[in-house]
Amino acid sequence: MSDDPCHVACAQIDALLDGELPAAEREALMRHMAACPACRARYEVLRRTVAACRAQPEAPAALPPEVERRLLDWMLASKPCDPERPS
Repeated sequence: MSDDPCHVACAQIDALLDGELPAAEREALMRHMAACPACRARYEVLRRTVAACRAQPEAPAALPPEVERRLLDWMLASKPCDPERPS
């Protein structure tokens, strides 16, 4: 791993956003980002992206029965692909 502070910070940002960065490393990263506009900007973009992803509703574990039935009907009514026909 590089000793470049920005390279180190970049590698730690994901762990910070996941709450997995140890306190001492977190404090060092926060100090670095306070002085480094590039790393701070990268962190902010990733922080907003993670927040937007976490705000999305959970996907259903299964399709609703009506959707599953309609999809199955559509698949059964569709013509199968012709393996002899070039794409």
